[in-house]
Amino acid sequence: MTKNGKIVGLTTIGAVALIIVLWFGKDWLQSIGRNIECDDGPRQTIDLRDFITQFSSYSFELQVDKARFAGKLEPAVFQQMSEALQQANEFRKFLVAGYNACAVTKTQYAHFGARFQTMESLARQIDSLSKQAGLTAADRALLTELVRQYIALAQKGSQE
Repeated sequence: MTKNGKIVGLTTIGAVALIIVLWFGKDWLQSIGRNIECDDGPRQTIDLRDFITQFSSYSFELQVDKARFAGKLEPAVFQQMSEALQQANEFRKFLVAGYNACAVTKTQYAHFGARFQTMESLARQIDSLSKQAGLTAADRALLTELVRQYIALAQKGSQE
């Protein structure tokens, strides 16, 4: 290996190491001062990315990959699902921001967290069915019912 090759290799390794340190350092710096005091007691603020990971990773995936449902759901149900996914996404942002601003109590947050867990379970089932190549009539009916349940929960959250 030539001298220039060694320099390029070491520079590349150094750059990668710097990027890793900056990436993890950014999260660490953001976590400083995340403890706040609210009327219902002390709490640690929530990062939206953590909330998505904990409560709605499948729902988030459905939001990104709605195209695979186009031929598997009736157009009206597909439209309602698209709207429900958007409502859930907006409500997720509202909930995290409200919790971090002490506008949402710990009890309310736990209640909504349980709803998001139910939505996540439905989204997991929807995701599993939607990935199947040939759906039977019973599978389509089940998929439609799961989507309707998801829509109802998302609409309930946006009305509260």
